[in-house]
Amino acid sequence: MKKIGLFFLNLIKPFFTAYTARRPDYVNKLKGVFVKDPYFSGMVQKFNFWHRLIFSPYFNKVNVDPIELNNLKKLSETGTLVYIMKNQGQLEYSYFNHLFIKENIPLAHFANSAHTLYWRKFSDFRTSLAARLNYYYERGLLEDPLNSGFLEYLIANGNSPLLNLRVSRELIFGNTDDPIEFIPPLIKAARKSLRPVYLVTQQFLYSRHPEKENKSIIDALFGEKTNPGRFRKFVMFLFLYRKKATVKFGEALNLKDFIAQNPDDDDITLSSKLKNILMERLMVERRSITGPALVKREKLLDKMLRNKNFKDDLEKLCLETGQKREDIEKTVHRYFMEIAADFNYNYVDFYSAAIHWMTKNIYDGLDIDTEGLSRIKKIAGKYPIILVPSHKSHIDYLLLSYIFYNYDLTMPHICAGINLKFWPVTNFVRHGGGFYIRRTIGGNKTYKLVLEHYLKLLMREGYTMEFFIEGTRSRTGKLLKPKMGILSMLMQGYLDGATPDAYFVPISIHYERIMEQKSYMSELKGAEKEKENVVGIIKAGDKFNKKYGKVFIRFAEPVSLKSFLDEKNILPENQNIDEHRRAVEQFAYKMTYDINRVSVVTSTSLVATALLSFNEKGILSRDLFDRIRHLKNYLDYKGARLTDVVRLNETRAYQDALSKLSMEKTISHYRDFEEEFYTLDTPKRMMLDYHKNTALHFYVSLACVSKILENATSNTLTLEEIKKKYEMLKTLLRHDFTFSERTTLEEHILKVIRFYEQEKLLTYNPDTTEVCFDSCRLTSSFYLFSSLLDDFFEASLITLTYIKNMAFEQMDQKKLELDILAKGHLFYLKGALHYSESLSQSNIHNALTVYKDLGLIKADDAKLVSRNYDEQTIIQWENILKGLLKLTGAKKTLPPIQQEVPLLPEPTTPDLH
Repeated sequence: MKKIGLFFLNLIKPFFTAYTARRPDYVNKLKGVFVKDPYFSGMVQKFNFWHRLIFSPYFNKVNVDPIELNNLKKLSETGTLVYIMKNQGQLEYSYFNHLFIKENIPLAHFANSAHTLYWRKFSDFRTSLAARLNYYYERGLLEDPLNSGFLEYLIANGNSPLLNLRVSRELIFGNTDDPIEFIPPLIKAARKSLRPVYLVTQQFLYSRHPEKENKSIIDALFGEKTNPGRFRKFVMFLFLYRKKATVKFGEALNLKDFIAQNPDDDDITLSSKLKNILMERLMVERRSITGPALVKREKLLDKMLRNKNFKDDLEKLCLETGQKREDIEKTVHRYFMEIAADFNYNYVDFYSAAIHWMTKNIYDGLDIDTEGLSRIKKIAGKYPIILVPSHKSHIDYLLLSYIFYNYDLTMPHICAGINLKFWPVTNFVRHGGGFYIRRTIGGNKTYKLVLEHYLKLLMREGYTMEFFIEGTRSRTGKLLKPKMGILSMLMQGYLDGATPDAYFVPISIHYERIMEQKSYMSELKGAEKEKENVVGIIKAGDKFNKKYGKVFIRFAEPVSLKSFLDEKNILPENQNIDEHRRAVEQFAYKMTYDINRVSVVTSTSLVATALLSFNEKGILSRDLFDRIRHLKNYLDYKGARLTDVVRLNETRAYQDALSKLSMEKTISHYRDFEEEFYTLDTPKRMMLDYHKNTALHFYVSLACVSKILENATSNTLTLEEIKKKYEMLKTLLRHDFTFSERTTLEEHILKVIRFYEQEKLLTYNPDTTEVCFDSCRLTSSFYLFSSLLDDFFEASLITLTYIKNMAFEQMDQKKLELDILAKGHLFYLKGALHYSESLSQSNIHNALTVYKDLGLIKADDAKLVSRNYDEQTIIQWENILKGLLKLTGAKKTLPPIQQEVPLLPEPTTPDLH
C-alpha cells in the first residue's frame, strides 16, 4: 500500500509543482500551515459541519467537574500543559478537542496515534493536504516526531502536546504496548523550558460502574467497560454516552520539580519512573470514580476466611468458647451473609433516577458543597474514605449515595440498622451498598468478630464507607451524642494494618423541612417509635405530594486517622486499651465538632429561634425582625455558614420562611388596623423548636455567659467568677450539648465578651480581668440571648421537682420519663412554665441523666431506676434553676460554686458550642 501511495504522489507531482510555481504566496502559506501541524494531529480551532451535527449533541451530555476545568485554566496561565491519556482513541481525543474549545483551554498541537484531518472544515482540509504534499515534494517523507525534535520544539514554544499511553488488552484487535519512547523528549524539553511544564492526566470513562473481579467472555473478547476495545467503545458510545460518560482530570505533576527531585537519575531512569507514576495516577483517578473491583459476597467471605489475622482471632475464640472450629465457621458464614452488602449497579441506577425525581418534585433541589466534594476527590482512590454524616432522616443515605454517584465518586458501603431489614426493603438496601448491623451485640463474641473483620476487609480493599455517628436519627434537630462502636472498630482496623491510612469526612445534612416531622413530634411527646415495615412505606406515599424545601449538604475537611493518632503517639506497635478508648472518644467528638462547624443556618432556623423567644400571644412583625437580625449578627461574628438566600437578601428570606410556616399552619399571620403580627399555637411550638435546634449549637456559649451576667447582683464580675458559674451551667447542660475543649473555657468566654464589646454593651479590663456590663441590661438583644436555653432549664426544673416530690423504686426509665411529662403538662397548664417545648421526652431524658450523674438517681443491672433522695443537693439545684428562670421565691443570685453545688468533671471530649 505504501508503494502504491508513493507512486500516485510521484505521478501527480508535475501538476502540483506547475500549479505552485506560479503562486509563491500560496506556497508560503502552505509552509506556515505545515509548521503549525505537520502530523495532522493537532486539535482543530473549529469542527466541520458533519462533526458538529453528529458529535456535539452527545459531547454536551458528558459529566465534567467545573473545578477541575478551572484548575487547568489557572495552570495554563503560568506553565505549559502536557495532556496524558491512556488507551484513548479518536473519539475521546475529539471530545477533548470539543471541550477545550468550549472552555478556552489550550489545545493540543500534537497527539501520538491520533489525527484530526477529517474533523476539519473543507477549506482547512484541502490546505492541510496541500501543505503536506508541498513538504513531500521539497524534502521527502516526514520524519518521526521523536527524531525530528518536534515535541521539544512545541514545549519550548509553550504549546501543548497530548501523549497517549496505550495499554489495550483484547483478543479481537490484539494487545498494544505502552510507548515509553515519548517520555524522554518531554524530560529534555522540560530541562530547556523557561516555564513550568505540567503533566495532566485525563481520562474518558464510558461508565461509572466498577470493574468486575470475574471477567466475562465479552470482557475478554472486546475489552472491559473501563478499558473497552474499538467495537465495544462504539457500542457504549451509542448507548451510554448521554447518561454515564464522565471525564476526569488528575492533579498536575510539575515535570521540572520532578527532575529536580531526582538529580542523580539519567533520562532513561527518569522516564521509567515517570511512566510508573503516570500509570499509577491514571489507575487511582479511575478508581476514585468507580471504586475497587466489584466482588460478590461469597468471594469477600472467602477472602476474610483466608486472612491470617482472622484465622488467629478465630482460633482464640475457639479456645475461649470451647466450640469446634467447623461449628463456629458455620456461624461465621451465617453472620457474614446477614451483615454484608451485595452491590448491584442495576439497583444503583434505579436509585439514582428515583432520587433525581425526588429532588426535583418533592424537594426544591440540593444545595451541595462542591468545593468540599473537590477536597474528597483529591484523596479518593488513594485511601479508604469513611463518610460521617449527621442523621436527621431516612433520606440521608439515599442522598449521599446519589451525590457520590452523580459527582463521580465511589459509591459508599453504608452501615444500616437491622431495623431496616424487612421485605421488600432488604434487597434494595443490600444491593445499594447497605450492610446491616445489630443494634446491640451484647456478649456475642462471634458476631462481633465477624463485624470487626468485615469492616477491616472493606478498609483493606479500599472501599468507601458511611456510618452515622449518632447511631439513630435526631428527633430534636440537634446533633446527638456520638456512639463509639463502629468508630472504635474502624480505628482498630487501621491499627491492625488493614490500611496505611483512612480519611474521615464529617458531613452536615440539613433539611428546610423534614419528612418525618410529624412522627418525630409524636415521639418527643412520649409516643412509641413506629417500627419500620411495609405498612410504613405505604403510608409514606402520601408525603410525595408535598414540598419539603431545599436540602443543604456540607462537607468538612477530610481528617487523616493516621495523622490524628500520630499526634497522640498511638501507634500500631504501641497500643493501650485506655489510650485507645480516649482516642476513640476524642476522634468521635472531633467528628461532631466538624459536623456542627460546617452546618448551614437557614432562614427558617433564624425565624423559629426568634419566634420561640416571645412569651406574649401577639408577636409584632417589627419586633420579630429586630430579634432575627440580632441572631444573625452573632452568626456573622462567629463566621457561621448561612444559606445563599439569607446572605443575598435576608429580609426576603425571612418573609419567605414566615410565609411557608404560615401556609403549613405552624404559625398564624394577621393584620389589624395598625400593623401585622403573628401568633403561635402551643402544639406547634415543638415543630418550631426542631428548626431552632438545628442552629442552637452556635449560641450555647453566648447564652450561658448572658445568663450569668443577667443573674449577677452587681454590674461587674471577674473572669474567674464567670468561669465558675459557667461550670455549673455546663453540668446542667452536659447531656444536651457537648462543650468544646478544643480551646480553654477562658477563651470561649472571652470570645463572647469580645462580641459584646464590639456591640458596645460591656467593657473588659484585661489587667484586672473585670467585666463591666451595666449597658447589657438596657438592651433587648441581651435578654434574647440570655433566654435561648430556658426551655432546657425548665425541663431540668420539672425533672428535679418530680424527684423531690415523688418516691420511685426500680421503675422503668421510659415509664418514668412519661410520668414526668404528664406532671410537667400540669405545670404548664398552671402557668408555672413558659415553654411548652421544654416538655420533650428528649429534654427529660437528658435531665434525668444529669441527675443520675449527680447521684440523685441510681440504676440497677436491669436498667431500672430508683430515687436516691438527697434533700440538700435537691434544694441547692432547685434554687439555682429557679434563679435562672426568675421564678417567684427563688434566690436572685447563682450561689458560690466551690462549697454549695456538687459539680461533675466534664468529659474529655471536644465539640463546638
